[in-house]
Amino acid sequence: MAAHKSLELLQLSEDSRDDLEGCLVLLEQGASPNWRKPGDGSTPLIAAARSGCLGVVAALLDASGQPANVNLANRAGVTAIHAACELGH
Repeated sequence: MAAHKSLELLQLSEDSRDDLEGCLVLLEQGASPNWRKPGDGSTPLIAAARSGCLGVVAALLDASGQPANVNLANRAGVTAIHAACELGH
């Protein structure tokens, strides 16, 4: 179940609506902010940074128990900071 919630969190993070409430619900339900998308290895933090979702980024970094790891990179070597900078966020 946690993997399914983590996939939902990644998908929510990719959406540019900055759904902070949805993010918090998924984190409470056990979604991992460090879960990696099969294939490209993106994390919810990378996706949220790329989408410019500042509320979601903050929630992922402040997640109790398991905050997002800012040093994780996808398979192309892109971290959340790189993703945000590439798109001017």
